[in-house]
Amino acid sequence: MPVPGLRTRPAKLSDAPALGRLWWQTFPDKFGPAFGKDGERNIALLTDLHRVGSGRMVRATLVAEAAGRVVGFLMVHPGREGVGEFPLAEGWKTLRRHLGTLGTLRGLLLLVLMEVGHPRPPDDHAVVEMVGADPAWQGRGVGRALMTAAIERARTAGARAVSLDVVWGNDRARRLYESLGFRATLERRSRWLEWATGHPGWTRMVLRL
Repeated sequence: MPVPGLRTRPAKLSDAPALGRLWWQTFPDKFGPAFGKDGERNIALLTDLHRVGSGRMVRATLVAEAAGRVVGFLMVHPGREGVGEFPLAEGWKTLRRHLGTLGTLRGLLLLVLMEVGHPRPPDDHAVVEMVGADPAWQGRGVGRALMTAAIERARTAGARAVSLDVVWGNDRARRLYESLGFRATLERRSRWLEWATGHPGWTRMVLRL
């Protein structure tokens, strides 16, 4: 059952510390291989990345809030926006400050390899990614509330569809997306993803608006 008082809203720059911590708690299988096992350092790194470009990632983020705490998050942005929209020079400096030059090169290479084979969605799609919730709040309606808000944002922006990728084995997330009307359009195995995270592949799911 949804938590009374749970609400969604656009993220603010002041949410960066909460988002950094939640990203690490939710995706240690992704960021651990790329950045190493030092949790507190990785939280600080992910927090600082949310501040890059005056909070570009924050502006694409919706959060779920309950009892005055950020308990969930997702990013939603137009399909035409990609890596080129991110302030790469500032991001590079942030990564180097936390990881050093070699650590940054290694981390970026691994993150890129995990994304090999992901076709870019059409420009008229909205893209949802980095969906997560505080582990203590999973199963309490956080993901559904965020996805509902993201779909409404996409519809208001004039998107013709919403696209997302879900890794194989994340059955809870896939069931949620299917219950909202998303349908699988592409299945792809990834040896790099499996090597880094243990997930052997991913599925592209699309909701037509």
